Order: sequence, then C-alpha cells, then structure tokens
Amino acid sequence: MANQDLFFDITKQFEDQANQQLVVGRVGDGALKAVTVTLVSNGTRYNIEGLSVIFEGIKPDGTRIIDKSGATILDAKNGEFRYVFPRQAFSADGEYEQAFFKLMRDEQADSTLEFKIKIKKNKVELNINSTDYITEVEQLIAKLKHDFDAFVSDKLNIIEPLETKIDAYFDAADAIQKSINALNQVALTKQWINVEEFNEYKNTVINDRTQAIENLETKFQQLKNSMNIYTENDEHGMSFIDGYNHAYTSLKSMQLSHQKKLVALENLINSTSRSGLQVNSNVLDDVNNISESGIYWFDSSTRNIPVRNDNNANGYIEAIMKDPDNGMFTILGADISIEKWQGQLHQRWRSSQPILLWEGTAKKGSVIELRDNVHNYLKLIINISFYTDKNATRFVSVPANNERIYLNQSGLRLSQGNLKNGNLEEIGILVQDDTHLSLYKTQMATDNDNAVDSEASITAVYGIY
Repeated sequence: MANQDLFFDITKQFEDQANQQLVVGRVGDGALKAVTVTLVSNGTRYNIEGLSVIFEGIKPDGTRIIDKSGATILDAKNGEFRYVFPRQAFSADGEYEQAFFKLMRDEQADSTLEFKIKIKKNKVELNINSTDYITEVEQLIAKLKHDFDAFVSDKLNIIEPLETKIDAYFDAADAIQKSINALNQVALTKQWINVEEFNEYKNTVINDRTQAIENLETKFQQLKNSMNIYTENDEHGMSFIDGYNHAYTSLKSMQLSHQKKLVALENLINSTSRSGLQVNSNVLDDVNNISESGIYWFDSSTRNIPVRNDNNANGYIEAIMKDPDNGMFTILGADISIEKWQGQLHQRWRSSQPILLWEGTAKKGSVIELRDNVHNYLKLIINISFYTDKNATRFVSVPANNERIYLNQSGLRLSQGNLKNGNLEEIGILVQDDTHLSLYKTQMATDNDNAVDSEASITAVYGIY
C-alpha cells in the first residue's frame, strides 16, 4: 500500500504548520493509496481519543466526498491516524478545490488546514464515473442491497415452490429499491433535497409497496386455500404450508425493513434541509411545547416568551428541531433566540438587539420601574442627560440587588476665552430589587468647589442579552 506522511498543527496557525507533501494519484486509484497523519497543538501531540475522523473534499469536477469510514486510529494519545482513499476520491483528473480532515465528537468539531491532492489522467481505462461520495448514503444503499440479497439467499429453498405465485414480490422490492435510489440520486446530485421533493418520492414508494403487498396477500391467501386438502398427517403438505407461512412472514419483515430505511433516509435529509417548514397560524400557547420544526405565531398570551420591543409584540417563531426534545427557536425579526435541550428551555433568551425596559425623565429621588427582571440581561444601556452632555450613553454590567451603579461625566469650562478644569458630574443608582432602580444622587462639582445637586437625568434604560 502506497503511504505518505502528513503533519498538521490543529490550531491552524500558518507559521506552525509543516510543509505538506503533495498527494498525487491517477484516475482509477483507490483502496491502496493512504496517508498517515500526525496532529499536534502548539507543538504538542494532539490527543484524539473519542474523536471520529472524516475526510472532506471537493474534487476537480466539483463533486464532493464526505468519508467517515476510511480512517483508522493508530495512536490516539499521540494524534496519529491512517486514512485510505476510496476509489471515488480519484475519479476525476485535476486538482482538488479543497481537501481537509475533520474531527468530530457528537456536535463538536475541529478541522485541519487544507492539503493539496493532484489527480493525473487515465487514458487507458474508460467509464470511470465521478459522483458525490457521502458515507451515510453509500452505507444505506449497501445495507438495502445486503438485506435484499440475504433475504433471497436464506429463503430461496422456501420460495422456490411458490415462485410462480410471488413474482410480484420481486417486482415490488425492485420498485422500492429504485424509488429509494432515486431519492439518494437527487440528494447526491443537488447536495440537498427539500421536503416537498422527498414527500413526492416517499408517497410513490409507499403507494407502490402497499399495492404490491395487497396483491401478494391475495395470492398467498388463494394458495393457502388451495392447500386445505392437506392434513396434519401429510408431511409433504404441512411442509408446503410451513414454507408459505415462512415466506409470508419474511415478506412482512422485509416490508418493515424498507420502511425503517426510508425513515432513516428521511431523517438524514431533514437534518440538512430547512425548506418547506409548515406555518402554524394558531396562537402558540407555550414555547416549551414546540416539538416539531415549523413557523409558529405568538402574541402576548404565549407563555415562556421574553420581553420584547413594541414592534415585536407579536410575530413568528422559527423552530428547527433535531428531535422533539432538542432544537433551536428564533423570534423572526427580533434577533432573539433560545435552545430547547432535553425537553426544557435552556438558560434564557439571548439577543444582540437592545430591549427597551423604561423610557421617560428620572431625576434625583426618582424610582424607575422596569418592564422586566433586570437580571435577565447581561448589560444595561442607559441614556443620560448631563449638564455637559445632553445625549450621553453608558454601558454597564448588571449588579446584584442592593448594589450601586455610578455614572460619571467630565467637561472643560470656558473662562475668559480659555478652557480650564470645569465640571465633574456623577449619578448614583441603587438596584433596589429585580425591577426597580433608585436614582439617589445627581451631583456636579465645578473647578475646586464642593459638589452640589445637579439637574442631570436618566431618559431611557435598555437591556441587552
């Protein structure tokens, strides 16, 4: 087996990368072409225990390869693995647009820098077709073929006496296989498939299978009725009936197997497609009750909805669900989102858009009542009217209850045509509780004089997640 060595620093710092060897192959190569990869992080061997290795690339003709099965871990603690290229990796001549290795653990991922792959022409061998190569889809196709071949091999001695009656079974199995293959072909050639396209194909598969099964059930029942002349003492007749029962059971099992594989393909497609989301026009009762991907209407009666600005009093939530208990919700047009994790809303709603909590004019002695719990936010944005700056803004971290916030402002003073030490201002705010801010101090000192009360005021308070 031809082998080359590659070295990557997983930090992707170019100055820390070793010069990589150029991987060269010829159209038609595969299975005997390998690279041994060593990973480091800041000069130290990178531990890859518990990680899976995926090779991803765009071939010279623009088709893609995502291979999860070609890597073998050699020394996990020292970051070493070997990757054997499949035949589809060398199916088109030219240089790869991009090639790299990805490391995965559940939803976590990291990757190496790109390396170069050059594929030479093969003028001798013809009919080497280049297609997209995605491991999950290839494995699903192979499993379907394996199941069908195993069924024929294991049950042939039972089916042979009935073969004239069950030709329709093979036609049905072939139709199902072709329909599922058609789905795979759409997904492979387009890189994605939307929900409407999938449902169109799926309905065809289900209708074909249902009609074929009904036809076979009728034929099997007719066959069983014709065998009623046999008795329990007739060994040959009972063997024939047992053969019928076994074949019929296997048929139903194969039907269920096809259905499971169709569901597996549907889940794979849904995990990479967001088109075709259903819009639910009824008012959503509780955000936490969302269990399916879709667009949901909410208003002020919806529970577990965050405080919003007036222009987002009602609207739509987009839900993208991995399964009924895990997904992500986003309020469209408001840039506010939250995760559903293990059946519950996780932590709090987050957004980069400030939420208006209060607006007005608050001077010394005023108590500001906020629209929401101040501790639902990481920062406060406070608009202030100082003596020396009528349109000031301050960003402050949210303190605990009974702690204080100090806002300061300084400005030079014009005296006899010259600028000199002028005005120093300070506003003191006490966080009384979750929804009340007390403006207990507004003072200003001019030059070397003692500070006195000022007319400074707060005009708005925003919360930002």
